[in-house]
Formats: sequence, C-alpha cells, structure tokens
Amino acid sequence: LDRKKIVFNCVVSSEKDELILSASDRSILAGDEGHSRRVALKIVKRIATMIGARELVDVVRAHIDAVTYIGPASLRFVQKFLSFGGQGFKVPTTTNACSVDLTKWRQLNIPTSLGEPAEKLANGYLELGAQPSFTCAPYLLDMPPLSGEHLGWSESNAVAFANSICGAKTLKNADFLDACIALTGRAPLAGVHLNQNRKPKVNIHLESCYISEKNTEKDILWPVAGYAIGLAANTSIPIISGALEFQKATKADLKHFSAAFATTSKVPLFYLSGHAPTTLEQDVSLPKKILTVDDLNSAWKSLGGYTSMNDLDTEDNVDLVAVGNPHASVQELEMLYALLKNQKRLKSKLIVTIGRDVLRQAEQHGLINNLLQFDGFQLIQDTCWCMLNYPIVPHDASIVTNSAKYAHYAPGLVRPRRIQISSLSGCVDAAVSGRLPRRLPPWSFAQRRYSSSLPLRRFLLFL
Repeated sequence: LDRKKIVFNCVVSSEKDELILSASDRSILAGDEGHSRRVALKIVKRIATMIGARELVDVVRAHIDAVTYIGPASLRFVQKFLSFGGQGFKVPTTTNACSVDLTKWRQLNIPTSLGEPAEKLANGYLELGAQPSFTCAPYLLDMPPLSGEHLGWSESNAVAFANSICGAKTLKNADFLDACIALTGRAPLAGVHLNQNRKPKVNIHLESCYISEKNTEKDILWPVAGYAIGLAANTSIPIISGALEFQKATKADLKHFSAAFATTSKVPLFYLSGHAPTTLEQDVSLPKKILTVDDLNSAWKSLGGYTSMNDLDTEDNVDLVAVGNPHASVQELEMLYALLKNQKRLKSKLIVTIGRDVLRQAEQHGLINNLLQFDGFQLIQDTCWCMLNYPIVPHDASIVTNSAKYAHYAPGLVRPRRIQISSLSGCVDAAVSGRLPRRLPPWSFAQRRYSSSLPLRRFLLFL
C-alpha cells in the first residue's frame, strides 16, 4: 500500500486533495473553541482527506469505542486531550462497553494491571462530557437514532444497526477518530454518509427455511443468517430477500443479525426486505446470490453447532454460558426469566453482560431480583464478552452462547476448548443441565418438511 494513500470504503485518495471547510471549521482550526477541539479537528480533517472526502458533515451525536483500554497509548490519548483544558465533547456522546465492570472489577478479581488503567480511561471520557452508558448496543438507549440523522458512531454492530434498521448515516469509525468527531461534532462526508454510496450492489436471496412462531429455537435463525449473509455480501451492500422477509423479528433478533452481519461483512449497511426503514424496489439488474439451507448449515457448523445426528454422539460438559453480545435487552432478560423460572439451580455458570440503562429498566420491572435468585446466574455491566477474559472466562473452557459474534471471536480471544452457538432456550438448557445442547438447527426440520413434500409439489405442478 502506497504510504501516501489509504483504501477506505473503496475510495483511494491522495492526501493533497483539498478539503472544503466551513466558517465554523476555520474558526475551530484558528483555536477559537480551544486547543483540544483544534487538535481534534486537525485529525478529522487529515483522515477526511485520506479517505477521499471533499468536505465534513455535522453529526447530531457520537458513540465512542475508544473507551476500551488497549494499552498505555489509549489512556495517554484521552489524558492528552484533558491536559489541553477547554471545552469537551460538542455533541451528545455515549460510551461503548469498556474493558471492565466499573462497579465491581475488584470483586471479580480482575488484575489491577487492567482494572486501574481501564477505570482511568473510562473516567477520562466522562470528564470530557460523555454519558456513562457503557454499552455496545446504544440503539437500546432511550433515544435511538432517527432515519436520516448523521452520526459519528463506532462499534461495528451498532453502526450496522443504525444504518440498516434505524436508517441513520454513519461510517464505521475507528477508535480515537470517534473521540475527535465527538469533540468537534464534525465527521468526514464520505462512504454511507452520501446517498449515492448507500445503493445496494447485490441481491442476496435466502431460500425457504420458514420456522414456526411456536418454535422455541426460532431466534437462532437471525445470528446464523446474518453471519452467512455477511460472508456472501463481503464488500457489497446487499438487499436481502427471501425467507427472512416473512419471518417475524424482534429488536433482539435484528440486533443479533446486525452483529453477525458486521462480523463477516466489510460494509456497514444492508437492506433487509420486510424489516428495513427504507423500502427498495428489487433491481433486476443487480447480481444475485442464492443462499440455501446448506449455507446456513455451513455458518452454523463454523460457529460450533451440530449439523447431523451423527455429531450428537459427542457430548461435553459446559463451563460457561455467555449471553449478551451485543448487550442484552430488557426483552431478552424477560425471555431468560421465562425459561428459567421453573428451575431451581444451574449446573453451569450463566453470565449475561448488560448496559447500565437496560439494567436500570430491568430493576424497575423487578427482573434483576428475580434472575439473581438462581444460583449460578450472574450479571456483568459496563463491559462485554469481547473484552472479558480470565478469571470470568475459565481457561480451556467449554462455552455455549447465542451470539454469532462471540462464537466467531472467542477462539482468538480466550482459546476455549469448545464454543457452540445455540438459541436462548438452548443456552438455558445448557446452564441447567451442565451439558452441551444436543440440538440440530430448527431450519433442518423445516427443510425436511419441505423436501418430503417436494414429490407432491412436482406432481401437482405436472397436473
């Protein structure tokens, strides 16, 4: 890669390209709003030029992932801006999940070598004016993004959800750049901020795999489909048609779909027919990719799921059931309690990660007290599974999760003995029994019913 150029959202631009600045931009660069905003805008301006933007755009809010402690440099970054004095964040700014549960990291036996700098980092961004949301699912907060709003968000699942489900406009901004956008209220006008860059480039059609609303495993379709569709989309914004159009989806389902899609795809936007805020007509000129049950099974298997009855002979103890990646919603906590309420104790740890806002809502509903009565159930706030390690996650653990994102990343993060994706119902069964769920994906049975009726369908067609 030429050191004078950078590839970003399929744009290659020389750093010498001129950027059109507003009067407000020039005022900030002149130091009229303090040194911290001047430095931050210089960084935004430099990145904007590198990625081919011709101007900047006002954002109405920001969400920063730089709150995650990734080493001394991340702490030094926020401390440097604090040392400049002056004004803090210019737009309402929420914080992503950080590296530790700030309320009890010592009780959780997190090493001080991580806990102390992580706490300083989080507090540093609060001093700059961020809200203490500490969630990787900011769309679950009281004021989710509105259609057409320009945002300065980071965190891949949040960006995909904001663009695709809410209809907002944001790049998948890098750590540190997100903080600079929050300080200035300005972002590069590039990528999916521009309408011409939001057009779908491929039609991905998922063939019939309808799952009955009465099926308690139906929720697992969304993360696995998101994972498979993200792989198929790769670098192209997809319009997604077929089976998912006719499947009812909760906000939790769309959350898991967005997170899984963002895990395997390189684009920050998808159009999910029947569930998108914008209705697009099918463009017959678009290249079409057909996904079948075999593609779902391939994704399911790569996430640790069983795909045949022969695989079910292998059974293993479960050390940990991990729920809440992205952070769990009140609705998911209600579902968990409904599944758990007739149980007395859990043989395996069931840990749910959660944001502060959802925790407060759940406490008001009495959900938290109800859930904490189960021996083995635990809630961890502020942080999320992609930041958790030993001692929360045991060494060489066998893990069950309902998150395609965590099933994908966990092997590189915590080196588990085994990780297996399952529905929320399967997760509860694993926690209660202490054993891996012995289940095939629900679309396997839907496909069998479809296949068994195929001869009759052909006969009727012939007639």
